[in-house]
Amino acid sequence: MALSSPNSSGLTPLVLAQLKRIANMRISALVIFIALFFTVCGNAQTNFGIKAGINTVDIDKDQIRVFDPEGRERLKVAIDDANYGINLGIYLLARSKRFFLQPEVLYSSNSTDFRVDSSGGVGNFLDKVFTEKYQNLDIPIMMGFRFDFLRVGAGPVGHVFLSSTSDLFDFEGYEQDFSDLTLGYQVGLGVDLSSINIDLRYEGNFTNYGDHFEFFGEKVPFDTKPARFIGTIGISF
Repeated sequence: MALSSPNSSGLTPLVLAQLKRIANMRISALVIFIALFFTVCGNAQTNFGIKAGINTVDIDKDQIRVFDPEGRERLKVAIDDANYGINLGIYLLARSKRFFLQPEVLYSSNSTDFRVDSSGGVGNFLDKVFTEKYQNLDIPIMMGFRFDFLRVGAGPVGHVFLSSTSDLFDFEGYEQDFSDLTLGYQVGLGVDLSSINIDLRYEGNFTNYGDHFEFFGEKVPFDTKPARFIGTIGISF
């Protein structure tokens, strides 16, 4: 059977066809979103607003084992506690009689405590807690149905990585390799009281927690995906 030869870019026709299909799907999704946006906004009351709130990460207390290049166990790292974080940003709320559309851009900050055991490697200590802090730009796009003052919706969310600080840099071989963009989804309820907009949401994510963990040049994520509960209060104008 003949194999497809790569073109000047190094990609085979099969790969190019797959990339073209993916691009077409994304373009179709974008067209649908734009059409929905103008349909809702063209027959709706549209307001801009500012909002703030808190979030908490819901995650299983998983553990990873870290080995050096010689195969010796150096560390055991376990999730100890996910601390409360903050959200602050802007949003647009377009409301027709039965539907709504709500894109947002929010600064989000979280931190997680990890319990580390290095009795098998350097340091020789048990159950010492180290903290990592994360800052992201969250971009959810919520859409759904209105029932008088109540909104019920769902939509995708993108997390754009901004920065991070970590106590785990104290350990030899530790590096961070964050993806520039990760994706998830949100579902939730909203309450509109005049110019006050209250949102309570559940967020799921498609990447494993600690996907940025890299020890001795190898990724070592946890086997669990994070979820968040988010509550915000906004004022629209």
